[in-house]
Amino acid sequence: MENMVTCANISSLILPHLMELTPYQAGKPLEELARELGLKDAIKLASNENPLGPSPRALAAIKKISPICIAIPTATLITSKRT
Repeated sequence: MENMVTCANISSLILPHLMELTPYQAGKPLEELARELGLKDAIKLASNENPLGPSPRALAAIKKISPICIAIPTATLITSKRT
């Protein structure tokens, strides 16, 4: 029980520079943003989405490094290989 982490001492486990990060603030819901801007047919994309797809330069970079890339296995893959 002496190694048990509690809420009171958990901050001692976090690296100091991580404690200085600004917390993520989610964007406004689509309905609220559309109302504020007077939009009728608005769509909302996540910050990592692009309606145009990847750029040709990004695709070329991926193709260039794909032979040397290492895929990170998922927990499911690791579990299934153990059985």
